[in-house]
Amino acid sequence: MMTFIRNLSLYKKQCIKNFISLSIMLLVSFIVSAQEKAKQEVLKLTTEYSEAIARRDASVHNRLFAEDYTSTPGNGNFMGREEHMNFAKKGQVTVDLLINKDMLVRIYGKTAIVTGLWDVVLRRVNKIRLFVITPTTT
Repeated sequence: MMTFIRNLSLYKKQCIKNFISLSIMLLVSFIVSAQEKAKQEVLKLTTEYSEAIARRDASVHNRLFAEDYTSTPGNGNFMGREEHMNFAKKGQVTVDLLINKDMLVRIYGKTAIVTGLWDVVLRRVNKIRLFVITPTTT
């Protein structure tokens, strides 16, 4: 009888361990699934932003940019949200081609960081230039 009780006790402990392990695995898979969904949403917004640049659609900038947004273009100057949207509207640069490549999203809590390449063909003052830009967006 003692052996049976001892085996039953060991069985209960193993069941509890299995239940805890299964619960942890389900929780981790739920978190990973939520992060993948968030990554896909960030990539979708990044593509939407890229397309808006090409068609000079400042309304997308207005919707996506925070009030304290700043950008540092290639000339090293800072542009705030309003300057960036005005620049997009003015059409000083015509984007003939903009392709997102090798985009990678990393999620850290409530912050997403996007890295990748933009292959860009643009015209400014009737000069055509080809750029490869490495954007980092937070």
